[in-house]
Amino acid sequence: VSTCPSCTPYRASLLTGMYSTTHGLLLNDILLDPESESMAKIYKKAGYNTAYWGKWHVGGPYRLGYISESNRQGFDFWKVMECTHEYMDSWYFDGNDRNRKRWNGYDAHEQAKDLCKYISDHANDENPFLAVLSWGPPHDPYFQVPEKYLDMYSDLTNIVLRENVPEDYKDEALKMLQGYYAHIAALDESMGWIIQQIKDSGIEENTILIFTSDHGDMVGSKGMKHKSNPWDESIMVPFLLKYPDAVKEGRTIEMPIGTPDILPTLLGLCEINTDLKFEGSDFSDILLGNEDEFENFKEKLKDLAKCNRDNTEYMTACGIESALECFEIWEPKL
Repeated sequence: VSTCPSCTPYRASLLTGMYSTTHGLLLNDILLDPESESMAKIYKKAGYNTAYWGKWHVGGPYRLGYISESNRQGFDFWKVMECTHEYMDSWYFDGNDRNRKRWNGYDAHEQAKDLCKYISDHANDENPFLAVLSWGPPHDPYFQVPEKYLDMYSDLTNIVLRENVPEDYKDEALKMLQGYYAHIAALDESMGWIIQQIKDSGIEENTILIFTSDHGDMVGSKGMKHKSNPWDESIMVPFLLKYPDAVKEGRTIEMPIGTPDILPTLLGLCEINTDLKFEGSDFSDILLGNEDEFENFKEKLKDLAKCNRDNTEYMTACGIESALECFEIWEPKL
């Protein structure tokens, strides 16, 4: 669940393990406090090399401006643009070079290839690495994507709309989804390259790979576009985890994990101890299959305030008396 489904607030929560009301980034284009105790700084203290590619968007209002080393939150290897929605031949800054460079072609592909090179170069280093790749797409504009991926969805009759797309919005929604799915197909191919490189480098078993997103897009649902809305299309984002050394078989865990939970959970998986206090929870034991911890999580839900459903579409919390009723909507399952 994206607890604040917009680019900057989400990223600040991902990096700090805190809610937006604590780190203060409630809107886009705000600078994350350079003194924040954040992801890369914690990993560096634990002996990791740190690297970042793509969209940053916690560096302040100058979207095409150079990001000083003090505002990089501890990341050393750096091929980044603050924010751009130009996905073909887009600009980026390489380390401390203040001269902008361009990715050659579709930037998500080029960033993935550069990450693959980094993995190949550093797989056998004495120190482990933390690598973050932040793609711009499938954020709109939906049609800045190589033509071959658009052609995969050229027959709009094969695209299924959500039931909540109004009749007078369906044609536009179909066209948007063609580009949206084209981006996703391109990213899927890029992710395949990364996974293959991890395998080829001989580090698959003890590499933790997480795929998630800062927000979804409405893409016509309820007659709306874009993000930052309190609906499933905007807040329900993927969280996929691959860790062969600890999770041998694929499974789905039906429980919510919020943005601030990701950092403490990742630290738990990496067995990195810190005295820092996060607002997010460490769900690493649950992800690794600890059923006792999962039952404890379900019990904690029952201690929330009793739910009031008047004039709301979803129940938001539950007390002991209404716990089972609440679980009829989403019951956590291993």
